[in-house]
Amino acid sequence: DIASTHHFLGMALAATGELPRALAEFHDAISIRESALAADGRDARTRSLLAGNYAEQATALLKSGQKNAARASILRSLSLQRLLLTLDSSGVPVRLSLADYECRLAAIDAATGRRHEAAQNWRRAVTIYDELDREGHLEASDVRHDADQARAEVARLGKDFR
Repeated sequence: DIASTHHFLGMALAATGELPRALAEFHDAISIRESALAADGRDARTRSLLAGNYAEQATALLKSGQKNAARASILRSLSLQRLLLTLDSSGVPVRLSLADYECRLAAIDAATGRRHEAAQNWRRAVTIYDELDREGHLEASDVRHDADQARAEVARLGKDFR
């Protein structure tokens, strides 16, 4: 609960532009959850929440201009999420989060001039979103919007790297 409080406070602070304070909150949430995961590496819930902590931290780091740190953070998030996917390859929440984190990595790669990598990441996200759409899991408007945005990015960036 304390880690969640730090996480959501970090999100609120990031949304209001208080990035140093937001990053401190994400750091606290991550520290708590990394310790919990170290104590029980099989704890899928903690792994999932930790992946979300790293993803939100990555977004705040990118906004604060810390592009390399943002990339490292989202890569940690993706690593955690991919491990969850090996445990539950058909799980909708796991795949939705994975697609979201691929989009975040793509945005970071685009911001750091890694256009080819960004295009590949957008494509991976679209592949996941398309699969979820075929299964009828893209009903929520925000998720559909994210999928449409990823598809638009593939169309925009992907032409150069086919």
